[in-house]
Amino acid sequence: MSTLDSSALKVSALCFSGGLATGIIMSKLANKLKNSDFYEKNPPEKWVKVGTISDLVIYPVKSLPGITVTQAVTTILGLQDAANPYLRDRSFVITNANGGFQTQRVIPSMALIHPTVIEDVLHLKFVGEDGDDDISVKFPKDVQYNKKLIRIWTDKVYALDCGDQISDWLSKVTGVEGLRLFYHDSENSQRKVNLGQKAFPMFAPRDTGIFQDETSYMMMTEESLTELNSKMTRQFPMKSFRPCITITGTPEPWAEDAWTFVRIGNDVEKSPIFKTSQPCLRCKMTTIDPDTGTIIEDGEPIKTLTSLKRPVWNPTVTKIVKNAAVMGIHFGIFKNENSIIQVGDPIYAALV
Repeated sequence: MSTLDSSALKVSALCFSGGLATGIIMSKLANKLKNSDFYEKNPPEKWVKVGTISDLVIYPVKSLPGITVTQAVTTILGLQDAANPYLRDRSFVITNANGGFQTQRVIPSMALIHPTVIEDVLHLKFVGEDGDDDISVKFPKDVQYNKKLIRIWTDKVYALDCGDQISDWLSKVTGVEGLRLFYHDSENSQRKVNLGQKAFPMFAPRDTGIFQDETSYMMMTEESLTELNSKMTRQFPMKSFRPCITITGTPEPWAEDAWTFVRIGNDVEKSPIFKTSQPCLRCKMTTIDPDTGTIIEDGEPIKTLTSLKRPVWNPTVTKIVKNAAVMGIHFGIFKNENSIIQVGDPIYAALV
């Protein structure tokens, strides 16, 4: 494997994060990846350090608050706690009575339901103005629970119904009738690449996760959030954007836009490698105050993100997203899945 000396790394880090030349290179790389198995046989060999992991967060229930961990396993379906295999990303989802998934976009008070996973038990605690309320449910087993089809965007996914007791509790604390909790017990994704995802040149079928909106992984840098906050009166925390991997120490804001391949860790042979899928296009979810479960009426941070009108890592992708509110990058596992990563690990981006 090839390496770069420290002076070359410093120069490359600054050049790598953006620009027309980078866009042209990324377009050629994307075409190779999409049309052949070139990178399966010839994975990236030259890397530049672009930061370190500052936070790892697993969201066991889609659209509820996350759980911070220090170590995690990089499964193809998303992060899994290194200490407790039951704690994995978006393995639960809340649906309405018709089986359609629900999020804070529709029910902002879901931000106040805090999950904890201890061994094979999911604990939910609603933190409300009139006091707290909690409930626990054991992770369902296939032989004990009904498996039903539920809807995640355009996909129909089989999942296990967690029962009437927790269903009634969810409806009580949110004030929304007919809510149910489902668990994904399969080790394989049931999701398909939809038409919107197919438009992105590097999106691959293996990138789809369990109940995630787009892919198994979303990464974001602290430097990008600092830059965004500098342009607004209101200061937004990282948890408003819900990355599973937060990175610090990048050479400049928005550097993650140009990362087509990312390696976590120093072992060039065994460290997990991630491949970009698409930018994270931000929606109403970021306008929900994560501490109060209420809508931020001024439309931030979407309004400011949209006003930036900045190009992203690939000219083709820039045309697709136009002036959408882009913040962070969706990734899928490319190589060395089921590796352990931890806070403080170095992040390397591929030079192409």
